[in-house]
Amino acid sequence: MLLENLNAEFNKLNEVRNSLPTYVSHPNTINVPGLEQPKSKCIYKANGSKLLGEVGNGYDILQPTKIFDAYVSALTEIGLNLDEIDFKEHCEGSKFSFSVPIKKHTMKSNSGKFSDDSIFYLKYIGSVDRTIANTIGLASYREVCANMLLFSDKKARVKFKHTANGNINTIAWLKHIARLVQELDNVEQFYSVAQAKELDSATKDELLKSVLGYSFKEYKELSTRKKNILDKVQTSIELEFSRTGTTAYGFLNGITHYTNHIAPSQKQNNTDYIMFATGEKTNAKAEKAVRELVTI
Repeated sequence: MLLENLNAEFNKLNEVRNSLPTYVSHPNTINVPGLEQPKSKCIYKANGSKLLGEVGNGYDILQPTKIFDAYVSALTEIGLNLDEIDFKEHCEGSKFSFSVPIKKHTMKSNSGKFSDDSIFYLKYIGSVDRTIANTIGLASYREVCANMLLFSDKKARVKFKHTANGNINTIAWLKHIARLVQELDNVEQFYSVAQAKELDSATKDELLKSVLGYSFKEYKELSTRKKNILDKVQTSIELEFSRTGTTAYGFLNGITHYTNHIAPSQKQNNTDYIMFATGEKTNAKAEKAVRELVTI
């Protein structure tokens, strides 16, 4: 059985590594005599034609294979199972992520009729267009509602700039992934304490104000657009309250239900929305507000 597991892990690692794209850069030139040439270069996939980003001439691409090798090395050192490691491209190829599940967390549902399970992941998120910092951090995927949350708390994620030193530090920090994994104990405590925190209407309204900038307290004065958003958020929160009870944990999951499933437009990819767009910012505000409420 051990040999079979090792073979499965080895095959999965090879499969993922062989699927990784290679990025190349080409000088950004203007074919007009007399015009000053841009001091930049354009990024493409080695086998593609779509422009993925424009960067300065001094920018060196940090290839996914280099990240992957360091990621796997660090995860192996702390004994994590890698047969479910995953690679995904985002935002039409300009961004990408590696993720590996590290732990399942189970809480009792409000009704007691199902297990409220969340899978905690360790994620590396990078980009070739320099629009985001390279990030290593923890994420949660709640199975009952298919909600993903990238934890924004400083202890649960580390960011690096796209400078030459930043790229080197990113690789070095991958060797310290053990610290992030150990942070899971605090994340689980946060979930448990948030579930134990009952909310009254006034507190829920204060949380909405922290997340959206407005709440039901000033509903009559809101624009039609903001009323529609508030109504949709409220529907998601009530759905989660039916599973968790009227708790801070239910509120947080109500917000993530909204950002994962309701807020993205038809033109937006849901995962991209909650990792790189407004959904990520909204989730971070909700996490911060709930953490402050339960003092974790």
